[in-house]
Amino acid sequence: MKKRWAMIITLAFFIPLFALGILWLLTPTEDYSQSENRALAQRPRFSLRELFSGRWTSDFDEYFSDQFPHRDGLMELAENTGRAVYIEREGGTAIIHGDENLDIIGTITENDGNFFLIIGDRIMHIQETNHENNANYARVMNRFAQAFNPNPLQGSTTPDHRVISMIIPNSFPLYAPAEYKTDAHDTRNAITAIYDALDERIITVDAFSHLYDNREEYLFFRTDHHWTARGAWRAYIAFCEAMGLTPSDIILWEHGYIEGFVGLRYRQVQGHPQAAAAARNPDTVKFFLPPTGYTATVFNDAVMTVGREIAVVNPNLPPDTTNKYSIFTEGDHALIHIRTAMRNGKSIAVIKESFANAFIPFLLAHYEDIYVIDFRRFNREDQPALDLAAFVRERDINDVLIINNFSVPNSRSLTNALEGLIK
Repeated sequence: MKKRWAMIITLAFFIPLFALGILWLLTPTEDYSQSENRALAQRPRFSLRELFSGRWTSDFDEYFSDQFPHRDGLMELAENTGRAVYIEREGGTAIIHGDENLDIIGTITENDGNFFLIIGDRIMHIQETNHENNANYARVMNRFAQAFNPNPLQGSTTPDHRVISMIIPNSFPLYAPAEYKTDAHDTRNAITAIYDALDERIITVDAFSHLYDNREEYLFFRTDHHWTARGAWRAYIAFCEAMGLTPSDIILWEHGYIEGFVGLRYRQVQGHPQAAAAARNPDTVKFFLPPTGYTATVFNDAVMTVGREIAVVNPNLPPDTTNKYSIFTEGDHALIHIRTAMRNGKSIAVIKESFANAFIPFLLAHYEDIYVIDFRRFNREDQPALDLAAFVRERDINDVLIINNFSVPNSRSLTNALEGLIK
């Protein structure tokens, strides 16, 4: 009898696992999550080197999580289950989390996006600094410096290829009250520590200060995780200062608006009573049209043989477009080549994730050729290959800008994907 029960228990445990494994293998891989407004992790390219370094297992774990069967439905179920759990604060403030025992921000230890601060109609992601991952990001940045300039500068101020690092904060360190920003959530200090650890050959852009000092402006969406075009413009001013460029006068740029944008952050907490104010006051997407003539072509690989034209800023989105942030570069693409009318011989490669999309239009005022590369779309399983150093040298690209929001240096898997561009 005991053996029979043991067999029943064993089968009850393994049969669902086996069935789930079969379902996972048969479920088509998704490239993008509409509900989260982000690209999903793809199967990492296997190699013994990646396996022994630990990067392959980390990347595969992210891939398995992102490609889990019926993931969106399960996430919605989990969200609905925890909707009634929140902590009220004075002044209309609330911290949203799935653990009713959480009562002070200093006890937060996770770093997976489950914590949000809602103040009025603004929803902010509370992101705890992961110092180990930040140090790993600095190491990867230094690999970029070595890849593009293998010899020490020895006093020279003109390296072969200038490497520029820009790290963008999210809205939390700008708009959260000081009482919520403990040492574990001090993004400014975390970015400063990364910059301090960088090779002297890397030019650093202090976007944080320009954003923080002008935080009374509409720099970040209240219902989404991205910044606005105005926020990107403030970072562009910081970029020009670091690079010795004269910023283009934004007054000369034709502008317009798209109303009614309700973004990812709202959808993540929409069941909570505190989120109702955000739903009643959707975001407005303001855009600036580059005054410089250009052509922009999207490619799915680094060979760049078959492409299609896009607009760097496209205000004519289909009416049913949920992600109105896709007005910028028409969303994320593996590679975009922008050829401007500048004809000054200057070129730049922008290594990025989605935050850079709103930043790209401002570069048209300074470069003849702009190559926009989404590091998440290369060098993984079933994705095209890219040797970034070879790509830059073959096209004689002057500048290499690595621009990421703070979630990238805070994530080992995303940093690993970024490092995959360096052979």
